[in-house]
Amino acid sequence: MVDPFHTLFGIAGLSLLGEEQIKPVSPVFCMPEEVLRRVNVQPELVS
Repeated sequence: MVDPFHTLFGIAGLSLLGEEQIKPVSPVFCMPEEVLRRVNVQPELVS
């Protein structure tokens, strides 16, 4: 059975390691940075 969550996290990990064939992923939202820019979402740091 396919496990979509581990597949997603594996691809996100490759992106964070700099794999050139995978688009950049935001570690905060676990979403492609391209999508976050398109919908104008930015992480907010809480201190």
